Amino acid sequence: MLALMLVVPVSAAAQAQPKRSRAPLSALEVERGLVLPKGWVEIEVVHASGKVRGEWTSTGTVEPVDAEWTQHRQVLRTRFGVAPRLEAFAFLPIHQAHTDGFQAAVGDAGAGVRWEVFSTDLPTTSLAIESGFSGASGPEPRALPGRYERENPLTFNGGTPSVWLAMALRRQVGPLVVGLRAGRRVLFPGVVGHSVGEMDLGDQWRASGTVLLQGGPLVLAASPSWVFRGQTRFRGQAVPDSEGHDVRLLMRAEVHVSRGFEVGFLSDLHLRGEDAMLYPIDDGTPPAVHRFGGLVRVRL
Repeated sequence: MLALMLVVPVSAAAQAQPKRSRAPLSALEVERGLVLPKGWVEIEVVHASGKVRGEWTSTGTVEPVDAEWTQHRQVLRTRFGVAPRLEAFAFLPIHQAHTDGFQAAVGDAGAGVRWEVFSTDLPTTSLAIESGFSGASGPEPRALPGRYERENPLTFNGGTPSVWLAMALRRQVGPLVVGLRAGRRVLFPGVVGHSVGEMDLGDQWRASGTVLLQGGPLVLAASPSWVFRGQTRFRGQAVPDSEGHDVRLLMRAEVHVSRGFEVGFLSDLHLRGEDAMLYPIDDGTPPAVHRFGGLVRVRL
């Protein structure tokens, strides 16, 4: 009888405990998958800036500009684990430019979902499919993108809605993580510069890789990326030499203070670009600029 009296309260207390509202999340970056576990919310703020060193030409070389100007970019990113293998995400870029004066505008904001189709634990393997959309999220001074003379305002968003589909793979190898990503972005005719519904920007093929190393709370990562921009069409006619390539290298050094708070420094190096016919700042061409900055990431 005494044993029964002890067991029943313990059993009842165990049943009365609330269920966990969040799925487990590893404290180590190298052990995490591509999708945020259910119930977690992540907010990231990134700031980067740099002096424009020239403009990319149609042959992939840098042509110096007459007047130096500084480009600043902030990005607010959010992620939310909505299901065990599904997350939703959104991003909002903001641009500023210091030329003879000051210009600022919101870039192309977007949102999407990421679904993990396959995963393993220790070592972690994660395979995911991602889909999303983006488009101009605010008004701005309109000018022909790529014209950076002082009398012309800059263009900060594409004014063109787009959708994309991509696949990503992430694999842990001891303290290292190796990642690959590839996809296609389809751009629809919209408002580009002064051309309303007449400019059809070429689709983009994108690929990137990541190598990440973690030692204790310190995380180092390098991510090269490549974009091929298809041919632009104006009023249904193909624009000669309007396609182009873009190559970047993003490097990060982060300190993971805790599972829910991370800070870091980053460099975004623009290694190669082409004046791919009326691409705004949000797509990175034609201004040639290396950006440096930092990030803060909070996870709840």
